[in-house]
Amino acid sequence: MTVIGDSRLPTRFWDKVTVSQTGCWEWTASTRAGGYGYFYWQGRDDLAHRVAYAVLVATVPGKLSLDHLCRVRHCVNPDHLEPVTHRTNVLRGEAPTAQKARATECPNGHPYPDAQAPGNRRCVPCGQDQLSRKRERYATDPAYRARAIERSRNRYRHLRAANPART
Repeated sequence: MTVIGDSRLPTRFWDKVTVSQTGCWEWTASTRAGGYGYFYWQGRDDLAHRVAYAVLVATVPGKLSLDHLCRVRHCVNPDHLEPVTHRTNVLRGEAPTAQKARATECPNGHPYPDAQAPGNRRCVPCGQDQLSRKRERYATDPAYRARAIERSRNRYRHLRAANPART
């Protein structure tokens, strides 16, 4: 457990920190996009939470990110930080990417197949419904059919232009 006011960081660092009721060490000085605090340290601007972690715990290994376990971006308490891969950090969050990755069923309530490749979030029943609607519209709507045929003709036009002998 780290202690606030540790002498390994300068007083000017601790002057910018307040302790909240949740135990977060909240950065009260400058923040940049995303709400992360910045601190001038060893000749350059750096993320305040990374400076605190590097000095009070250990350097952040390789390409790892520091995940705020408390979910407070301006928290610089090293006990609230964990080095993880960028992917793990993103998936632990609440951004749309993370929410979709955690989803077990499509927006229409169909369960996603378990055996799908990672990253493929297509619902088989919804895809089949969409295909049947397209086929029905293609069969009954002449204007839709004409547009589909024109799109099909134009799809590989650039290849036919490059090789006129194959037309």
